[in-house]
Amino acid sequence: MSKHDTDTSDQHAAKRRWLNAHEEGYHKAMGNRQVQMIAIGGAIGTGLFLGAGARLQMAGPHWHWFI
Repeated sequence: MSKHDTDTSDQHAAKRRWLNAHEEGYHKAMGNRQVQMIAIGGAIGTGLFLGAGARLQMAGPHWHWFI
């Protein structure tokens, strides 16, 4: 093993130790309410996107004059 390989593996090990030390106290799972909020936000966002597309289609090629 060369010196460069040893230095790189030492750097990776040091980085892993630093990251592990700073992750204490964080939960790594989402709760039921968080999943529900993401789903509701996705549904609202999709509805707004599709609604805007329908209005732009009705306005025709000069839609930018009305914004």
